[in-house]
Amino acid sequence: TTFFCPLVQPVGCPLSPCPGPRSREEKARHHILLQDTHCGSRVSKVTPCNEPGGAVILTDGEKMLLTPTYHVFDMFSRHQGATLVESIMPMDPITSDGRTFSSVSHSASVDKEGNVHLTIANLSCDEDKKISLRLDGCAYALCDAQILTGEMNAKNDFDSPENVKIVPFDSAKIEACACGTEVEIELPKVSVLSLTFKK
Repeated sequence: TTFFCPLVQPVGCPLSPCPGPRSREEKARHHILLQDTHCGSRVSKVTPCNEPGGAVILTDGEKMLLTPTYHVFDMFSRHQGATLVESIMPMDPITSDGRTFSSVSHSASVDKEGNVHLTIANLSCDEDKKISLRLDGCAYALCDAQILTGEMNAKNDFDSPENVKIVPFDSAKIEACACGTEVEIELPKVSVLSLTFKK
């Protein structure tokens, strides 16, 4: 079980390189986005690294499709303009191509209306993750939950433009506790989850 605990106070941290494998573009984009959202107390930008295959929209004449990268950026856009909040998550290490990194990564922010935005990614190729998280301070209600998931090498192409897309996530279990709000979720392998809570 992974414990995740955002506290409503701004913090800053140093810029770190994009970790993890690049075998699936959502994995890479999640880490690239974390690079921006975890650097400073105010999230002012969300930008991709310059690497091949990072297109968010593909066109072919009159045809157009949204890539999985587009959907990850859409999910992370909730952090833009919000305040980064401190969050704690024990590392659950996995190794790929000789590099070790946490199989579950996250970002947390609070917008000017007081809504808490969480994005959590399960980078494991073969294991779902049970996650218990706690929002400290008061009772929160889950007002939006979306997930992007699929097979390891799934992609969108002009024959299947909606093969990988954002869908509602309705299996979160929420309960008020003495410290605030506790949430339990099971995060599928190779997935990105976006949760928005309000007081």
